[in-house]
Amino acid sequence: MILLCAAFATNGGCGASNATGAGDETTLEETPAYPAVEDTEPLPVDPCDAYETRAAGVWNPQIRGNVDFSVKIYADEITAADAEWLATQMDRFTLAWVRLGRASCEAHFETGSLSQDDYAARVSCFDSALEHQRVVVSTLATSGRDAGNDMDDLFAKLAHCVPDEASPDLEIRTNPFKR
Repeated sequence: MILLCAAFATNGGCGASNATGAGDETTLEETPAYPAVEDTEPLPVDPCDAYETRAAGVWNPQIRGNVDFSVKIYADEITAADAEWLATQMDRFTLAWVRLGRASCEAHFETGSLSQDDYAARVSCFDSALEHQRVVVSTLATSGRDAGNDMDDLFAKLAHCVPDEASPDLEIRTNPFKR
């Protein structure tokens, strides 16, 4: 390093004096100070939020519109009133699925009132019910056929996911809007 600096000294580098004998007084421009970036932890992810996300992947306004369009194409198979009834039932099923799944999740993760095994059994049951809903929605969207009986089956599957000893606000025993 000393040899390298000595080589530059003859050219005015490494702090060598200039021709006037004064020291090298190079001024550095100050760079603007950037705001300090705080090291923040990411917000905690609520595991129970997954229920809304998963349900929205099966039934959402766009899918509802696709089903409505399909029903109009196959109008001889299902009436407009029946189509609206089915869409309303899908809305209700989706809301119930999310509510029951979230409540079970919170009972496990937040209050500890639901064991890991019981929670895993419910999740499996909820997954099965959601997959059944996906099949019904697919059938409605591709054929427009009446799925009234399928709706009764969907609500029965969801009710099966919550055992009798569950709190009353979690229970769904039958579809309250049967035709």
